[in-house]
Amino acid sequence: MPGIIKNGGVKPNIIPSYAELEFYLRAPSLRELAILTEKAENCFKAAALATGCEVELQGGANDYYNVLPNKSLEKAYMDNGKKLGMEFISDDNLSGLSGSTDFGNVTFVVPGIHPYFYIGSDALNHTEQYTVAAGSDEAQFYTLRTSKALAMTALDVIFKPDLLERVREDFRVVKLNEEGNMNASDRGNGSLLGIGAACASR
Repeated sequence: MPGIIKNGGVKPNIIPSYAELEFYLRAPSLRELAILTEKAENCFKAAALATGCEVELQGGANDYYNVLPNKSLEKAYMDNGKKLGMEFISDDNLSGLSGSTDFGNVTFVVPGIHPYFYIGSDALNHTEQYTVAAGSDEAQFYTLRTSKALAMTALDVIFKPDLLERVREDFRVVKLNEEGNMNASDRGNGSLLGIGAACASR
């Protein structure tokens, strides 16, 4: 639950009459986001009650939904990637990969995948080192190879009706499973969701 103090007063020795905090809430699913949101709001309310303050809670305009998996599309992408020499990390090693992306919202409307890929560096994302590595010639090789695998997968979906049908069915089943969580997450407006990373390659 990352957060910052946007407005905390003007002097260290003066108790401010107003303070403003901004927090992001992340959870693996919409259902869990709703639970986390309720707990976080109760913490803020309890702090206000304990200190004799008033608290006003405001959600943001948009949530970032979790990325819905599509096993048929993932398999097609991985098969194409292997043809190009890509090596894929097993799902067991992906538990630490997460973040926030609006692509999750896209996967609630149409089938999609959100692959992570190696860029020739072990630098962590959102760091200066990663920014430098992403602009290197080596990174361009990995990026182009991944782009080719994605393009090959798109062509497979277009020209293989049986694959398209499996992708649609995966989407239908996963979406139905998640729809109950959508209603439970109404209290979570303004929060961010964690995304599951499938198809991580090296």
